[in-house]
Amino acid sequence: MADIRLYIDGPLAADLVLPLDSAQSTYLFGVMRRKVGDTLLVFNGASGEWRAEVAKANKHNGLLVCKQATGPQVSPPDLWLLFAPVKKARTAFIVEKAVEMGGAASAARAHRLHQ
Repeated sequence: MADIRLYIDGPLAADLVLPLDSAQSTYLFGVMRRKVGDTLLVFNGASGEWRAEVAKANKHNGLLVCKQATGPQVSPPDLWLLFAPVKKARTAFIVEKAVEMGGAASAARAHRLHQ
């Protein structure tokens, strides 16, 4: 059975009991058909990935217990956007989309970094 990954909004640590909200419970127990004793992977974006075991399961709430860390938190690599010079209106559009994707460095700064 494939491991399910579930985002948890809160701290993760060994033997920590994690309450599930209604949406998470519906997904795990109604859609994915998990039951007490099953394991899954949980993460919070800061503490890495943890294996957790289902301790309580029903369609409206549930409890997980963190068992062990399975991997460290990994930061995504830098995102670079390079484009050829185009007309001013199109350049503004490209820059707008780059910012929406998380671009933080300007092309001039990038050029200075690699000289």
